[in-house]
Amino acid sequence: IVRAIEEGRNVFRKIQRIISWMLPTNGGQGMIVVVAFVLGISMPMLPLHILWINTVTSGLLGMMLVFEPMEKGLLKLRPTRGELVNSRLVFRIAYVSILSVLIAYVLYFETGKMSSAVNGIIAVSIWYLLTPHIEKSFFEVGFRNRYAVLGILATLAIQLCVTNYSSLLLLEPMNADEWLKTLGMASVVFIAVEIEKLAFKLRHKFTS
Repeated sequence: IVRAIEEGRNVFRKIQRIISWMLPTNGGQGMIVVVAFVLGISMPMLPLHILWINTVTSGLLGMMLVFEPMEKGLLKLRPTRGELVNSRLVFRIAYVSILSVLIAYVLYFETGKMSSAVNGIIAVSIWYLLTPHIEKSFFEVGFRNRYAVLGILATLAIQLCVTNYSSLLLLEPMNADEWLKTLGMASVVFIAVEIEKLAFKLRHKFTS
């Protein structure tokens, strides 16, 4: 019975992580369209690019969360009310989506290339995948999902090929500086999520 409860909590937490990862990445792309329409500015990517981003990130990144190792101490956690999406998760989804939009537009206007915005959104998905736990920091648990590492490497290799060596997706080639700027800008999401986790932990410590 104890093992069944632990496995049930493990499945529940994995579903939460997948939702937490997928909704901001998809939400950010939707918000890009809305922002362009409302403000009357150019979209930093084409509908073709949005379709491609969803295909690559869902297949090579999102699915890797299924292989995330079981958390330690699951039985010590307080029982939940069965909410897959709680208020904290809604907050996380909202601000990661907003950051994704800002990063895409900043990269687009700085470089003048849609490829920077497209790869920026994919880089955001990669950085966000590095910190999948809802409460625990990357620096507490590390990164133990070797399948996710393979997914990340495959994604980066594919993006390098379709951006610099193919005209299939109508992406402009990017030089080394632009690639570094794109990856660096996207890392803001990782930093923001880690700060949010620390803030919630401190708040809980001083209010409990």
